[in-house]
Amino acid sequence: MTTLDALMTSIEELYKRKDGSLKEFNVEQEIIRQALQQISEKLESSYDFVNAAGRGGAGLVIELRDKQLRLSRALKLPRPRKIELIDSVKNEIEHLTTLKHDNLVAVYTAGEVNIPSLNSPYPYFVMDYVANQTDLQEALARKLKLAQATAELAKITEWLAHQLLTVAKAVRFLHARDTVHFDIKPGNVLVDSGDKAFVTDLGFAKKKTTETNKIVVGFTLFYAHPDLRMGYEEMSSENRVRRPWAPAEFRFAWDTYALGRTILQLLSQIDAHFPYAVMYDYTFVYLHLLACRMLDGRNLSEHESMRIRDEQRNKAEMLSVYLEHWLTLEPKDFADIKSTSMSQVCEDLEKLDNREYYLSAIPELSPHYPHRVQIAATAPAPFSPRVKALIEHPIFLRLRSVKQLGISETVYPGCTHTRFEHSIGAFRNCCLYLQALLHDQYNPLFRQLATTKDLKVVLVASLFHDLGHYPLAHDLEDVAPRSLKALFKHERLTQKWLDSGAIDAFRRTVRHILENEAEGWGLEVAAIKEILQWEEHPSLPLEGSGLKLNLLRSVIDGPIDVDKLDYLVRDSKRADLPYGNVIDLERLIRSLTVVLTKDEHKQTLLTLGTYEKGQSAAESVTFARYQLYQALYWHHAIRAVRPMLREVLRFGSFDKAKGKVTFDDAFETLLGVNGDPKEVTVETVLAILERFATDDGRELVAMVRSRRFYKRLLTIHSHLEEGGKVSFVQQFRNAQRHEEFDAALQVEIRNRLDAYMSSVPGPKPSVLSKDRVDPVLAELQKPGRILSDCPLPSAGSHEKLRFALEPKRRLQNYASRVRAGERVSEVWQQVYFRLLEIASKGRVYCHPDIRDSLMAALGPEGIQEAVKKVVPIYN
Repeated sequence: MTTLDALMTSIEELYKRKDGSLKEFNVEQEIIRQALQQISEKLESSYDFVNAAGRGGAGLVIELRDKQLRLSRALKLPRPRKIELIDSVKNEIEHLTTLKHDNLVAVYTAGEVNIPSLNSPYPYFVMDYVANQTDLQEALARKLKLAQATAELAKITEWLAHQLLTVAKAVRFLHARDTVHFDIKPGNVLVDSGDKAFVTDLGFAKKKTTETNKIVVGFTLFYAHPDLRMGYEEMSSENRVRRPWAPAEFRFAWDTYALGRTILQLLSQIDAHFPYAVMYDYTFVYLHLLACRMLDGRNLSEHESMRIRDEQRNKAEMLSVYLEHWLTLEPKDFADIKSTSMSQVCEDLEKLDNREYYLSAIPELSPHYPHRVQIAATAPAPFSPRVKALIEHPIFLRLRSVKQLGISETVYPGCTHTRFEHSIGAFRNCCLYLQALLHDQYNPLFRQLATTKDLKVVLVASLFHDLGHYPLAHDLEDVAPRSLKALFKHERLTQKWLDSGAIDAFRRTVRHILENEAEGWGLEVAAIKEILQWEEHPSLPLEGSGLKLNLLRSVIDGPIDVDKLDYLVRDSKRADLPYGNVIDLERLIRSLTVVLTKDEHKQTLLTLGTYEKGQSAAESVTFARYQLYQALYWHHAIRAVRPMLREVLRFGSFDKAKGKVTFDDAFETLLGVNGDPKEVTVETVLAILERFATDDGRELVAMVRSRRFYKRLLTIHSHLEEGGKVSFVQQFRNAQRHEEFDAALQVEIRNRLDAYMSSVPGPKPSVLSKDRVDPVLAELQKPGRILSDCPLPSAGSHEKLRFALEPKRRLQNYASRVRAGERVSEVWQQVYFRLLEIASKGRVYCHPDIRDSLMAALGPEGIQEAVKKVVPIYN
């Protein structure tokens, strides 16, 4: 056994090594000697005293040897310079004897001795001995010192991430037991010779209770949350502070903040050793983002961080402050995406430690998931039991009767596919998108921000994004008068279906399947509704929790979302058109990333984009859209149905009750929204329109039913006007939105036909004979014989297709890449919407019985002159 004199000599050497002098030792040695004398007498039967092992701000640690077990233990006693340090050790004993965790030191015995010069008992306790202990900062410094090449950086950051996960789990354990540590810092994390980390020094730890009377709490100023250090200016890591605070007001976020600053300090060490390499290391970038999110939204600005770092450089001090911003994210952005609990921090670190972290909770994301449903020629969709439960529910099965392209099969007979298969296809794409984003090798934003719950919500949202669809939905939404707009919106109906009381064969509602953890999802329906938002006038940018929410929404609805990627390819194949083949699906998905940018109001936006290597693949989507709008979606015969339906809805009893039933109630009853879901067809939708229509409206419905569509009289092509003038097609588009425009144009065309017949002498072709033209003139006396149409090409124009540079490309790191500005696709901005403008032709249609006579008498030129005369009236 080491003698007391030898033990005191080792303590003296420890103090000199720590302080560079014996000033502190000379003050404290007498009380320490007296205490050790009494403690050794109490413990001599069980332990041998070996050597001084360590010293912190509050306590002294002596290595012991368990005589029976032959294991090393540690004796901790308070430093005697202040009475509060004695209280701190008492407090630590209290906590360690009740809290048992693999990464918290265990206490084996505790006691007190009496020191004559002190007014209170002097506590001590025996705990686990951390062999060859170093604190986390020293352990990291040793690894950095041994690192001879940049190639070793990845191993060091991965080692650090593993240690931090261990620390976070220990702190999570404390929080679960209502305990706030109060003094998380590198010096209070010990690492043993086997690289196992221990959270130590619970001397300041306190229970969070409902007590409102203030008690004294302590912390180290440098790592303390701004709420705690309010009123203090010193930032020394040695500056311990005590102040009164009510237990009812304790916050676990204070520990999260302290661990965040700890991580930033450790990253600063690594940055100093590898100044030109850290921003290329994924783990370093990940930890930096995580630490910034742990600061409770109280991050220092870039300017303030740099000021402190410059001051430390000027004083030749170690840089203890790493940047508290990440890329262009500002403090207000971190208030939005901050880590809200130590459990969340643990999850984020586990994602980093285990790249397959998500697969246990979301097996659908595994490329090797065994159960699949073949929904397209490309990759099949995962078909897990919980996905099967949703797909086989009656509210989803009803989509089997909803044709994806409405009446397009009258022009393209192969277009018989349904919203049912498209929705499963969009879900399949969503699985591929999420896999790609989670394995983004450069940008950790999505992997870190998206929780397992978020991923499940997006998967369900992709499957249910068209849940509210019904036959002719897009046509009716487009042409409905203002009083009926909301009624026909499929997005509104999606929200209603999610609340439906309809049950499946197992008597489960969709809400039950989604919200019941036993069914596999464990989601709130409100979260899915939030992704599938429905607003008549959506506002951008989103506020509040908008950063992550906007990102998740962009997966479902954006320039290259999972919905478009399915319907463009599927519609193209089913229409036997080649345009969808231009999309390089594999390269697009492989290039996906999160783009961080600013909007016109300087607000931060997170949105789905691609790396530059995927630019051609992403822009191919825009070309496919243009070509399909031109050839399929806006085909003149298919578009003819819209003005016909607009005329049906313009008149009739749609805003009045028919008997005791309103159209709103009858329409929702038809769909079964408030009862049993029904598989509705085009015919049943036409039937309810016919029921509430006028006689003229019923005639139009009958024509649509029999595929006897209105015929083109005139096509108005888009062309650019010089000098900033509004193009004529735009003037036509503005005019045809007025309810009176079609009637006025019909009057003008009738007058021109009448004038032509009166002015042309002699015999006329049979098509212009009196017995043929008189019925035409009579028809033109009836409403709705001339109709106009012009699609709006600017839908979604607020969106931008964005690209990001890979960090290693052109030797640019994250910071320089972002400061240079994210690239916006010029094809999207300057070409795509111009192409849609070209595809968005203005058209004048007429009743099929009068077209031949009108064309023979007036021709396209005469119809155009009539249009040019009426259009200015409504502009």
